[in-house]
Amino acid sequence: MPPRFFVRLVAALLGSGLLGLLGACDPVAAQPVVFGSADDPREPGRRAPWEVERHVSLRTGPSLIGPQWRSRLAGAAAYTGSRYAARLKGTLRGGIYGAYERDIDETYDLARLLDYARYARSGAGGGPALYGRAGPIQQMTLGPAGHLVHFFRSNTAYDRRTVGLEGFARAGRFSLGLFTDDVRLDGLTGARLAVRPFAGAARPALAATEVGVTAVTDLDLRSGGPLGNNAYADSLAAPTALAVDARYDALGPGGISLAPFASVATLTHYGWGAGAGAVFAGDDLAGLARFAVRGGFFYSGDAFTPGYFGPFYMVSNPRARLATGPAASGAPGERATDVPLSAVGNSAGWRLGVRLLFFERFELRSSYYGHLGDQDLSRYHLRLFFRTSAARARLYVRLDRAGLDNVFSTFGAADDQTAVTFNADYRLPFRLGPAGVWVHLRTRYTFERIANAPGGVRRFLPERHFEPSAGVRLQL
Repeated sequence: MPPRFFVRLVAALLGSGLLGLLGACDPVAAQPVVFGSADDPREPGRRAPWEVERHVSLRTGPSLIGPQWRSRLAGAAAYTGSRYAARLKGTLRGGIYGAYERDIDETYDLARLLDYARYARSGAGGGPALYGRAGPIQQMTLGPAGHLVHFFRSNTAYDRRTVGLEGFARAGRFSLGLFTDDVRLDGLTGARLAVRPFAGAARPALAATEVGVTAVTDLDLRSGGPLGNNAYADSLAAPTALAVDARYDALGPGGISLAPFASVATLTHYGWGAGAGAVFAGDDLAGLARFAVRGGFFYSGDAFTPGYFGPFYMVSNPRARLATGPAASGAPGERATDVPLSAVGNSAGWRLGVRLLFFERFELRSSYYGHLGDQDLSRYHLRLFFRTSAARARLYVRLDRAGLDNVFSTFGAADDQTAVTFNADYRLPFRLGPAGVWVHLRTRYTFERIANAPGGVRRFLPERHFEPSAGVRLQL
């Protein structure tokens, strides 16, 4: 599928979002859509038209990246309105060897100052529901099965994170969701167009039937990129993926739904797969919470695995490998920890996922894919967020694991296909004048890119970050 198609989709959605910004405010009644980070409790949610919040913060502390300690200074500024919100944050590190180069080594670091800029229109007062967001992609899934895109994010290698765009629009029987992992439109880009062809039918299950088409491609790989067409870690070309899915609500209209689904997907130049399952969910429980329980079974041919565009795609794709030991230097007998897509054999697998969300307060999201085959291709994802009612304490945990042998290996020691984020914030019970005093902890198991890797292939090694800090936050 040509890149021009995706560029047009992005432009159309951003144009719709601009028109929405110019419209009149609607009541804050409907809950945010279920797409990307639209209902992420770590970011601002619903606000009344008169509610506006501004704050700035500054904090400092030590920073341990790899084996080296440095000092760290970080600042942030945020604005939250009734429909839109934005947050900027930046960090500078330095030590006895000078400044930490990855903080300021390229112009794109200016774009990385954007944590998020988001807009949402619920559609409760009539008109389409609109959502748009700029910032690192955090948790992107397309379609009820996540057959192609499942838990994708663009900050797995934190120092090389990209700032992307995501958006969703729903009007009548049509809905469109799309994303790109880089505002420069040269990375992973995808869209899903869905339609309810029998909307208005007398039979509730028929009226709720939805058919969707998903398209995903990597614009960087399709164009050859700066490394040339021969710099591939895989034996085949860049993937372009297509999927068709269908689902209906077996329970009919109401607060709770049971939606069986089926999906067929293909990765051009690679393989294909099919899957079926069901989602038991409630999107709005008394205006306080939503939940979903999702299960499915998949069959995959050679060179295909469900959810291939996942959290590790940024560091493991046809042009990048997760390397360890001799693989870091390209020595004979090099070893990589990931399996190239072209080497994946035909197999079956199952997926079970749960999500419980109390709006802006709590989220538990867990998903396991069990690979039924000889290769270690099982995967596990976890997100946990908690905020106290007085917003005095916050906790965020994210765990992504791949290359698992079975469900029990999920609880084993972290290996080279593990990404972890652990964030904790606590407001102390005293103030410095008008400013609140906070202590923070940031811990990451992330990845660093090896400079000048042999053969032009991008290679990534695990890297640990540990950064405690203390600082002040001032409401404006």
